[in-house]
Amino acid sequence: MWPHDNGLIAEGFTRYGYSREAGEIAHGVLEAGSFFVLNQLPELYAGLHRSASNFPVQYLGANVPQAWAAGSVFSLLYAILGLQPDAPSKTLFVDPVLPSWLENVTLKDLHLGEKVFDIRFWRTGEKTCFEVVKGDPAAVARREITVWRNLMTQREEGTSP
Repeated sequence: MWPHDNGLIAEGFTRYGYSREAGEIAHGVLEAGSFFVLNQLPELYAGLHRSASNFPVQYLGANVPQAWAAGSVFSLLYAILGLQPDAPSKTLFVDPVLPSWLENVTLKDLHLGEKVFDIRFWRTGEKTCFEVVKGDPAAVARREITVWRNLMTQREEGTSP
């Protein structure tokens, strides 16, 4: 199991409208990380059938820490929070869907060009809310992620935008 690849898979799930499934991937990767020293994900580990008595096994020769594996956390957050930086318009668009296991998360010192933000996300029931704690609130807006499967369906039906 490669954490880096699973981060990319989670981003793909979000991009195709499967945000909840992206959250499940994030949960699995982060839970696996809890079994390793200092919660550091190795480059890869064995993906065994999950049960109460087993744990992920680091692949022999896998590097720890490893930059790709460490970077997977950012891909997972990117997917869960639906981050869509738009540098030309100096706007950060978000479409967050916090999974049930993650009640809130705060990003600090997030940079977009010259702008710097602290943004807090929290779950209220099934809805995910956010507020800009530091920085220009007008530069952060909710926008639904373009769901590529809808665009592909429209193209197949000859009704593309």
